[in-house]
Amino acid sequence: MKTQINCLFLVLCTIFFSCNAPPLYETRTEKFLRSKNVEEDLIKRVNGRQVISTKEAERLATFSNIPILHLLANNPSTPENILRDLANHSNFEVHTGLVSNPATPIEVVLNFRT
Repeated sequence: MKTQINCLFLVLCTIFFSCNAPPLYETRTEKFLRSKNVEEDLIKRVNGRQVISTKEAERLATFSNIPILHLLANNPSTPENILRDLANHSNFEVHTGLVSNPATPIEVVLNFRT
């Protein structure tokens, strides 16, 4: 029974949080990252949930900008150690990125159920 409840929770989270990034995230991330002199190619890849390197993910994780952290948490190529760090973030939008990322470890997702 407990396993069925956990599975149901995961399905509901996936359905509820599987939408694209919140409105204006692409515009906000572009503006912010340009102000930090981040390369255009990386900006496009982050906004498009495309592959980013570990070094690029580490760089993005240093920013306190919520739209960027949401997109980083949502990116399947973000390294697991960064995903685990983002799970400790206090912002709900960062957590929604984690829950909708298929690469997020299941125990991280399950920790959000309480």
